[in-house]
Amino acid sequence: MNSRDPWGVVILVATRERSKGMRRLVESVQTTVDSRQRVNIVFGIDADDEESRQTACDLAKTARVQVRAVHVEPSAELNLARISNILYAASDEPIVGCFGDDVVFRTQGWDAIVRHEFQKNIAILLFGNDRLQKGRLATHFFTHRRIHDALGYYMNEKFRRIYIDTWWDHIFRSQKRDQYVPDLIFEHLHPETYPENEDDLYRRNAKWMSADEATWKSEENQKDLRREMERFRWLIWKLSCEKIRERLSGFLRPPR
Repeated sequence: MNSRDPWGVVILVATRERSKGMRRLVESVQTTVDSRQRVNIVFGIDADDEESRQTACDLAKTARVQVRAVHVEPSAELNLARISNILYAASDEPIVGCFGDDVVFRTQGWDAIVRHEFQKNIAILLFGNDRLQKGRLATHFFTHRRIHDALGYYMNEKFRRIYIDTWWDHIFRSQKRDQYVPDLIFEHLHPETYPENEDDLYRRNAKWMSADEATWKSEENQKDLRREMERFRWLIWKLSCEKIRERLSGFLRPPR
């Protein structure tokens, strides 16, 4: 953790049995990052996944960015949102990235760009070109911890695998707070475009997709989504009022 840095960045990654992807991700981050000491990578690893645990240990010793692992109790039922929430609670950097072990950071100095945008406005969902959705959906993104803390959660655990990203994509878009930066390349090596990357884990987890889709389309979920959009709207208004008060305070402060 690096709570002393008001603009520190953490990349949260749930992973299992993908040591190659872990190493590839870390290598891509450390060779493109502008300020290595201001970026952390936190892997969420099942306690029974010895290979990934060892890989994380090796990377923590050799990587040129900070790498650490959080061990989670394995479950018969996949829930990436639950793991993401565990990682969120185990970190404290203000700028939080939700990424997968099948992502490659391509843009030099991406962290300086991300940091600059959040210094202008913390109430954004910032995402780049994944070369798959290409701006249509924020599959991997950065948000600010203050927003999640104010709303009371990081990821919606109703969704196990997909629609985790769609939930926040819809909420931020509802207030035009989605910020797509096409020059930021975070390439998603998805089996749809890279068929050779379809592994046993991907096939095993595919069974949760239909359940998530049914949950997303349910009347209850759509009602919850509208409620969260409204809560987010009020949060935006509150933050705007705080900014106005800060500016007025500075303007009305008597000279020394």
